[in-house]
Amino acid sequence: MGLEAEHGEHAQARRLRRAHHEELVYRQGTPTSLSNSGTSTSSSSGTSTSSNLLSGTAALAVYTAPPSVPSPALPVPTPFPAPFDISISLNVTTPSCVNFFNTFIQNVTFRACRPFGMLMSSSQQFQAAQANLTQLTAIVGGTCATDMSAAACGEVMDWHAAQIAQDGNCGADIAAQEALAVTALEGFRSYRMMRAAGCLVNAATHAYCYVEAVASLLPNDLYFWVAALGIPLPNATAPTCSACTQQLLGTYGLYANDSSLLISQTYPGAADKARQTCGEGYADYVALPSAAHGRAMWASGTLAALLAALVLAVQFV
Repeated sequence: MGLEAEHGEHAQARRLRRAHHEELVYRQGTPTSLSNSGTSTSSSSGTSTSSNLLSGTAALAVYTAPPSVPSPALPVPTPFPAPFDISISLNVTTPSCVNFFNTFIQNVTFRACRPFGMLMSSSQQFQAAQANLTQLTAIVGGTCATDMSAAACGEVMDWHAAQIAQDGNCGADIAAQEALAVTALEGFRSYRMMRAAGCLVNAATHAYCYVEAVASLLPNDLYFWVAALGIPLPNATAPTCSACTQQLLGTYGLYANDSSLLISQTYPGAADKARQTCGEGYADYVALPSAAHGRAMWASGTLAALLAALVLAVQFV
């Protein structure tokens, strides 16, 4: 298969994924806030954009190199993208959990920490910014350059992780594996890891590693990013052996022995696949606690499918 044909196929695949995402948003509506009914606001257009996205033939994808991280940094976008501004059949069900979401999403201290992982997994505004690599670079930079220190923000997220799990907040939703509540809990718990990952920079190009993965014509590197959310790499994934993916796996490896994080489930498979292609020294072996092997609740069955639908729809534009 020629390079041009291969790029054309990947462009069409991205168009199909984007069309699927638009269809889901059209059917569910995109809420500006959660209501006690757990339902979302209907789309005002009344017309799905899927037909427009699927019409015609796939255009040849053109690679655009991401910008280097500038010094001084780009201004932090205002307003800054917010997590949980997208609904894809992932609604919380209890009034107490709805109230908790509405409260923490508007909390000034929480928002000041600009959680990269939550933006990656649940923000439509963040997804939209991927069409503009300079804007995306500014947003990623904003998640690294917070007024509060990384340590202080980590404590804020620890507090929220403890609060969301309480019965008076989202405990029932988490026990029922409601994906939105589980995604929030994981976002709180993995804040430190995902902040460190989001701030990784390619030493050769001086661009953010995440922005490079988004800019790539192939999704291979991006699959390693969503592995942090408990989504295993597709069997056919061929690692590019990039320096950025090696740095990312190194960051994951520092947290993979924490059985409370989803990365404890997906790191072994991702690291093994990377070592098979890129060599034994590419990714560290990590001794995992036995609980990680049996912890199936978070990313099995229907929940894993819902998380995959959300994250992949958000990522691949």
